[in-house]
Amino acid sequence: MKEPFIKAFTESEIGKRGQSTIFIIAGIAIIIVVGLILFFSSDKIQTGERITTSQVEPIKEYVDGCIQEELEDKMPRLKQFAGYFDLVYGFIDRDINYLDHFKQDAEIELMLENSIKERLKNYCSLDVFKDNFNLDSNPENIFVDVIIDDFNVNTVVQYPITISKADLEVDLVEFKNLFENDFGILARAAHGLINFGDCDNYNLPYEFSSNDVHMYIGSECEVNLWTVKNGKGGSPLRFKFVKNE
Repeated sequence: MKEPFIKAFTESEIGKRGQSTIFIIAGIAIIIVVGLILFFSSDKIQTGERITTSQVEPIKEYVDGCIQEELEDKMPRLKQFAGYFDLVYGFIDRDINYLDHFKQDAEIELMLENSIKERLKNYCSLDVFKDNFNLDSNPENIFVDVIIDDFNVNTVVQYPITISKADLEVDLVEFKNLFENDFGILARAAHGLINFGDCDNYNLPYEFSSNDVHMYIGSECEVNLWTVKNGKGGSPLRFKFVKNE
């Protein structure tokens, strides 16, 4: 009497298991389809529409490189010509400026700010990137801030650049540069000598000698100031000091 009941129960169980299998297969199929859609959509965005960090980086490196090149050009000249970019007051045959005062850091920082801005405006066109992106920038809106420390030149450039492609865009605004250079401490040492007013009896204060600043005063008060790092002397700050009468 129990066999029909057992047989019916078995057939019902099998039917339920069959339905569960169908649902499982359908669920797996849906997951696979959704996954494929997401995969191909993501690939399309990456290859055709998205502006990636790796694509933008060359533009940032280009602007950073222009700032670096300007500092590499101008900082040695500031030392060669004692706070100027060229020979202004001095002996042409000896290529040295003679000074009765030395520019304040704020004046020299302003010179550097203007020279960096001019390089970015006139010699660092962004047109080289326009084959790959739409670029919106105005060099007239460039703002440069330079601070000279003892052993570094800190530069912050505000240069708004909008990079767009299809319906997506990204903004580059700020570029920072830390340029190692000993001009700051040499300029302070020069101020000390000039303010003292007598090159014949001047001794370099301990503050400078303890930072490996060296001074040589030649004939007619021709001054060379330089630093030594890892046993090597850097390029000197040079000028001919005009004695106070």
